[in-house]
Amino acid sequence: MGIAPCQNELIDLLAAVPDGQVAVRDFSAHHPPDPGLRMAVIWLLRGTCSGVPAHGPVNGAPVAVPGSSHSGVRRGKVIPEWRMYDE
Repeated sequence: MGIAPCQNELIDLLAAVPDGQVAVRDFSAHHPPDPGLRMAVIWLLRGTCSGVPAHGPVNGAPVAVPGSSHSGVRRGKVIPEWRMYDE
């Protein structure tokens, strides 16, 4: 899959909320010998619906988008990353 799809998804999310700020609510890491480092992050994106319309017209309303990201690291590279958030 590569890096580009992951980057494009983030760009699309942030384009709708250009003044968005992400706050990390919780972080957990586990490092067993196999399969390697695993990480989980719970986050919250807050901002204003003032950018590129993603789900309807831009209305200047405040938004709060909760989400979580889960990934692993093997040999210094992020391996499959899963991201879920409330659109």
